[in-house]
Parts: sequence; C-alpha cells; structure tokens
Amino acid sequence: MLLAQADQLFPFALDDLALDFQVAGASASEPGAVDMLVAACRQSLLEPFEQLLATAGLQLVAVEIDSLALRRALAPEASARTAVLKLEAKEVVMHTWQDGPLPRCQPVPHVPGEHWLNAVERFWVNGRLSASLDEVVVAGAGADAELVCRLAARVGVNARLGCPEALADCPGGPEVPGHFGASMALACGLALAGVLLLDQLARSRLARQLTDIAQQQRMLAEAELTSAKLEGLREARRVLDNQRQALQALRAGQAALPALFSGLQQAMPEGVQLIGLSLEQDRRLTLTGLAASASVVAQLMRALQQAGVVMDLELVHLRRQSGMDEFQLAGRLPAGWS
Repeated sequence: MLLAQADQLFPFALDDLALDFQVAGASASEPGAVDMLVAACRQSLLEPFEQLLATAGLQLVAVEIDSLALRRALAPEASARTAVLKLEAKEVVMHTWQDGPLPRCQPVPHVPGEHWLNAVERFWVNGRLSASLDEVVVAGAGADAELVCRLAARVGVNARLGCPEALADCPGGPEVPGHFGASMALACGLALAGVLLLDQLARSRLARQLTDIAQQQRMLAEAELTSAKLEGLREARRVLDNQRQALQALRAGQAALPALFSGLQQAMPEGVQLIGLSLEQDRRLTLTGLAASASVVAQLMRALQQAGVVMDLELVHLRRQSGMDEFQLAGRLPAGWS
C-alpha cells in the first residue's frame, strides 16, 4: 500500500526513494486502522555515506534518522519528558518525543555571533518547555561538561552530557573534551535492504507498465483496423443500396413503357414521325419528332391529351427544317402509369 501511494506521499521520484516503515499499533483516532511510522529520504543522500564506509573497508547495513538514533544511543531509558539538545558548529537543534515514539525536531533560531546559551534560553521560555520537560541530554560537537552546567543553571532543568552506554566506561569517560560519544550527530536510519527491495519493486512495476502499454497499443491498432474495415463495408452497402434503388426505378419504368408506346401509336396522326423519346424518374416525358406541318403537331397534342397518355403537354419548340417541321413536346405521364 505504501508503494502504491508513494507517488502522492513523497515529493521526489520513486527511483530516488529510500523507504522504511514500522507498525506503531492500533490507531487511537481512527478505529479499525493502524498507525504507521514511515521514514523516507533520497537515495542520493545515502550514497556519500556508502562511499565513505566503503573507503574505510566497511559495508553499510542500515542508517537511521538522527532523532531516533540520538534517543536510542544517548537516552535509551528516557521518558517522553526528556529532550536531546544537539550542538553543532552552525546549528542548534532540539529533539523531543512528547507524542510517543514519533520524534519532533525543532531548530533553535539564533542571531549570527550570538552565544547558543542565549538562544536556547529564549527558545525555552517562549516555548514554555519547563512545564513539559524534566531532563535535557546535550550532545554534538560543541557540547562539554561545563556548558551542560551553565545550561542547567540558565533554564532551571536537569541537564547531562550525552554519551552512549557502550562508551560510558572508556578511559576519561564523557568528561573528555571532543569525546566521540558527545560529538555524535547522525547514526543509523533507513534500512538499505528496504532501499534495494523498493528498487526491485519499482523496476518490476515499470516492466509491467511497459508490457501493459505495448498490449494496449496492439489492441488500439487492431481496433483501428476493424473500424476501417467496418467503414469500408458501410460504403459498399451504400453503393449497393443506390444500385438497388436505380434497378427498382428501371423496373417501374419498364412496366410503364408498353402502355406508353401503345398510347402513342393510337394517338399518332398521319404525317408525324417520332425521332426521340426521354422518360425521367419524376414521370417527365419529352418527345422529339418531325411533322408535315404545324397543324399536324397540334393534332398530335390533342390526341395525346384526349387519350390520357400525357398530361400538362406543352410545345417546347417548332422550327422548319428540310421541308418538315421539327418539334419537341414536354409533359408528364399520369400517376397510374408509373
């Protein structure tokens, strides 16, 4: 679940993520859920430590964030009312655990050149820490026994110099200036095994995603090919439908032609010769022919209308040509003829 939500939980890329977690127990604020303590950092921040230990001939097994490491090494028996004050050359940081195992890290603001005791006293008063803390363990490169005594007098709290139990019995003990235990600033934090596991899982997920993308691309190409085939079939069907409609129109016209020719033969007077006939799908009829005279053309028009062969008959043109009158008539077939 953490890996699935890592993209939203952490503000850096998964391939640069070092991750570890611990189940803290049942959640007090949300019944049915458990609290998780999650630690994460950039893998690129761990590489300098690996290189340093490799140069010394050592193999890095695990690292830990400084708040947890300081409590484990300097105040293993401390309660939630114990704080660790870490003094370094350029920073002063207060570590507390007032919310159980969850650490709280607060930098102590101070003006450049100001003695750290003044900054800590101001921070102590403004934060009202005297009511919530019983003991302060002082650690870091700038810590020594004399400064611990001055701090206790300034803020009115029990203070002691931090020293890991494994080094407490060394010659000189914690009073030795610059003692290794007092200068401890960072120890273990994130399990390297978790980093390697996360890298393997991320690579596996990437491989699955690439496989899924390739499969989806193949399915998309097949769908596009099928769509193109369907469009071709639709176009072929449209062509066939047009041809079918044309054939139906031709068949309807074929049924009307015998009756038309019979009616024309009966209405045709002497001296008339038909040379052209055009029948459209909307029942429009055009007749072209030669007549001995204009009166014969008029006789033909009356005969066609009386026989009911053509309706709305009209003379389109009439002109003399080679001793004959060329004429063109236009009209419509009756509805029953179509």
